[in-house]
Amino acid sequence: VARPSAVVSPDKMNVFYVGVPNPVSVSAPGIPKENLVVTMSGGTISGSNGKYTVTVNTPGTTAKVNVAANVGGKVQNIGSSDFRVKRIPDPKAKFAGKTGGALSSVVIKSQSSIFAILEGFDFDAKFNVTRFSLVIARPRADVVVLQANGNSFSSQMSAAMAAITPGTRVIFDDIVAVGPDGTQRQLDPMAFKAN
Repeated sequence: VARPSAVVSPDKMNVFYVGVPNPVSVSAPGIPKENLVVTMSGGTISGSNGKYTVTVNTPGTTAKVNVAANVGGKVQNIGSSDFRVKRIPDPKAKFAGKTGGALSSVVIKSQSSIFAILEGFDFDAKFNVTRFSLVIARPRADVVVLQANGNSFSSQMSAAMAAITPGTRVIFDDIVAVGPDGTQRQLDPMAFKAN
């Protein structure tokens, strides 16, 4: 007689994310893992022996993982689970490890790029900044506005940053990043004051 077993599933957490491999474990009490037949709709699933990887492409849809057992040549349906398909959350733009506030002019001058960082997300998902604008407002001087593609400063940006003095405001705006799902994300602007 098999010992009673329980499977606990968090209903609100049944989520697959677009652009990253979603690991899934499948088991059925009393059935060897190699006898499980796992299929899905709304995405693709690969793997075997209880360990699988799901890939999904369309946020806002529902994906269904179906589990059957091959017992003595007969395939018998055991059950299925629905998962919501969501896009990866937006990252935060960072400069010198911060999203804004006061920074020493020495720290500001030593930087050469900005980054899109995904915080508190359990999957390995990298975002790349594809473009941004830099606004430099020095005291009693004309405002300088420059654009760059990628996450690194252009030569004009580096030259403008080298001239920063305490009291200068440095603003990064129109920041766009692309993640593993391929969508462009407009990120929040960052504002710093040199001290």
